[in-house]
Amino acid sequence: TEQDIAAQTKKKDVILDEISKASRELSRAREHLSDVKEKEQLSLRSQAEVEKSILRLKARQDSTKAQLESTEQQLQSLHERKSTLASDVESIEENVSGLRQREHEAIRKT
Repeated sequence: TEQDIAAQTKKKDVILDEISKASRELSRAREHLSDVKEKEQLSLRSQAEVEKSILRLKARQDSTKAQLESTEQQLQSLHERKSTLASDVESIEENVSGLRQREHEAIRKT
């Protein structure tokens, strides 16, 4: 009957509307998934860049540490050299003083 046809048509329209809604939801879900994947890729790239930066900073830290150790060794060597030179100066001053004394004594004798 006509009522059955109208009911079937209405039922068909409702089903088509539900299919359309489901299709839109599926499309939005796909877009969201794509956005999430893109953000995940960006996050992974950022993480890789951060890890590279950390490795560069660690290498720089190691290099700076080695430079510091070398500088400390040079400083220690300079301190030792200074001490040696101070001792040499003291010895030279004693020798000069002794030579002056001898010179004065030699002058007195003449």
